[in-house]
Amino acid sequence: MSSEPIEIKLGHVRGFIDPESGQLRYLSVGPYELLRGIYGSVRRPDWGTVVPKLTDFSNRVTRDSFTCKFTASHKDDVMDFTWRGTITGQVVGGGQVEIEYHLEGTVPSDQMTNRLGLCLLHPASLKGIPAEIQHTDDSKETIPFPIFIKPDQPFKDTKAISYKVGNGIKFRVELSGDNFETEDQRNYGDGSFKTYCHWQETGSPYPVKKGQVISNRAKIIINPMSPQVLETIPTETEGELPSLGTLFKRQMSASEMNTLMGFHLNHGVATTDGMKSAKQGGGTVFLQSDKIEALSDLASNDGLLFSPAGQWQKLKGVTGTRKFVQSKGWFMEMNAARPNFEALDGAALGLQPKTHQFDTETMMESAWVIPDQVSSARNMGAKTVLVGPVRLSDEPDPRTYGIESALFALAVVANSVKAKADYLTLFDADTLLRSPAAFVLSMLSDRTSNKVRVWDVDSQFVMIDCGRLILANLSWEPSEHFKKLSFDSQENLQVGIKTEYHLFDKDNIADWHDVLAGPAKHSILTALPPRSIVVLG
Repeated sequence: MSSEPIEIKLGHVRGFIDPESGQLRYLSVGPYELLRGIYGSVRRPDWGTVVPKLTDFSNRVTRDSFTCKFTASHKDDVMDFTWRGTITGQVVGGGQVEIEYHLEGTVPSDQMTNRLGLCLLHPASLKGIPAEIQHTDDSKETIPFPIFIKPDQPFKDTKAISYKVGNGIKFRVELSGDNFETEDQRNYGDGSFKTYCHWQETGSPYPVKKGQVISNRAKIIINPMSPQVLETIPTETEGELPSLGTLFKRQMSASEMNTLMGFHLNHGVATTDGMKSAKQGGGTVFLQSDKIEALSDLASNDGLLFSPAGQWQKLKGVTGTRKFVQSKGWFMEMNAARPNFEALDGAALGLQPKTHQFDTETMMESAWVIPDQVSSARNMGAKTVLVGPVRLSDEPDPRTYGIESALFALAVVANSVKAKADYLTLFDADTLLRSPAAFVLSMLSDRTSNKVRVWDVDSQFVMIDCGRLILANLSWEPSEHFKKLSFDSQENLQVGIKTEYHLFDKDNIADWHDVLAGPAKHSILTALPPRSIVVLG
């Protein structure tokens, strides 16, 4: 059986079921995303996620209904829980669509857990939209999804959530089987708000007992359907590239520095061991440290990136260089600390998306959190904002050396432009020397100006005009989003790209130097292949 997501269609509603995780994903009507996902979550007492293994997967589809069933087993050295998942959907009277996700399993032994049950993901694009929250006592209140990232839960005691998007499309989800509340997952690099089981205020980790039945339901009602289903049009942004740089963790060799300097980086972030190499680059240098001593190597235009964010007061005595408070991995570190930026020069926002879920789609989505994190930092008072160091994972991950790293880097660059970030630090020097992420810096290195144009569709498509055109399809599906853009004649775009191009995918991205050196293709490209990059000209 293919591991690619399975498309479901009910009237105007479209979505996908992931046969590897059992997750229902990307419920949408036309360009309007209503729900990013529903899935069963098992979290260890240390908050580690136990990834499920699925068996007995079946999916039956008719013209106006579907039924999907599977068994999900979460097992490691601490946790052991298996549940049966059932997802059903149907079109009912008047075009209304109803979908139900049911999780049920019996705990095999006494265990401690931080979460055992359903989670729902609402897309970050809902920010500012009013939601009606129905509480467990059936009282109701209207609260908007937060625009700036909240350090605490925007919705508590949540029995049902209702909201409207687009042209009057109504969405409602009713929850049962546990107590639910909602957090702002943008704090952790996820492009969503998460409604999860088990109230945090009741304590965690918490015990589950042998023989205890865990049974959660989420019932979704979408009504009415918009009579006019609009096309998805990429959003255009004009802006400037932030200062580009990388992280130096050690002293690099002469040949390594020669390669890195070929990317025309404008700044370097360094640990103490990498300071000498960072200074060789000739641009602004930032020292990443949890100490405020030994800053003599930093000039007045350089800076100290200090962490942990909760100890920002220690920076008050620093003189002779710029002072930044840094969240190395999660924006929550800074959001909870709430530094007083009147005495500081700015904030450095590290990003690594491998936090709650580890699939490629979730990792790609996190690039679109950057504008929200930057605007939230500025709302706190940060005058200058560094994005990064940005990386795919803090642990070994083969995707760091595949097409995923280049796609992620392109999405990060595009969203840093949209965010009007001042600096962007991509990966670390060792990774760039071995990863296709360097391909992105190479494409940007010979630009004639920092002024660029960006077109994007959230977590699916990016195009950057930086003197040359770079198109990227981040989805597992072929993409024709480029046909909505006017970089070629309408006649040409109707049938594909007719100009010369280089195509990069998982099979040739490791050899990107050689591909660029070779002849470009002249044949028509009718759609961007799944997870691919095309360079025009």
